Amino acid sequence: LQLGLADVEHWELPLVRHSALAHFIEMKYDQLDSRRLRSHEVSEALVMEMARLAAEHDVKFIVAKIDEKHLGNKMLAFAEKNGIPNVDISVDPRRPENTNRPHDSHPSAIANEQYADKLENFLRVELSK
Repeated sequence: LQLGLADVEHWELPLVRHSALAHFIEMKYDQLDSRRLRSHEVSEALVMEMARLAAEHDVKFIVAKIDEKHLGNKMLAFAEKNGIPNVDISVDPRRPENTNRPHDSHPSAIANEQYADKLENFLRVELSK
């Protein structure tokens, strides 16, 4: 089985990196495009298929929310509704020690340790059931 990455082409509006208005328009367009593509519904279908495959192979499947975005809450609610174990392991990105700022906004080593601790605690309880 050979898996590869799809070529992804992203275009941006002219001046989007220099104009708040252009940036705002692009954000609204992206939201409309996401609705058109039904991306959250696609994610739900993928989660259901992963849960089915995991159960078929006697593997524990868990949905974990790692950030504070609203769609993460929606996915946790979806998992809960469908009997899929789920946990919120997010950390506060406003705390400087939880990101790599000023270089980038990705989680820091400290944040990753918090993720791991929260997930480990959840798994210990979940796997003891």
